[in-house]
Amino acid sequence: MVRDCFVPEEWELRPWLFIPKDHNKVLDTKLPTLVALGDGLSQMPKPRVTHLESVVPWKYRNWDRKKDAVESDA
Repeated sequence: MVRDCFVPEEWELRPWLFIPKDHNKVLDTKLPTLVALGDGLSQMPKPRVTHLESVVPWKYRNWDRKKDAVESDA
């Protein structure tokens, strides 16, 4: 990022994953192997994880999420 995008070296870069909550188990299994890749100097930092359900309104009746969560709209 420093070389290709001219991001200052002092900036902390951290991946941010957005996943469905029910995919946590898969992520917990695979993430340690992804973070461990690298030569020790360029290891991927542990990503911040946010569940999609907390950022998109698909489980709510209204866009502003002021109503109770919907169990199933199917």
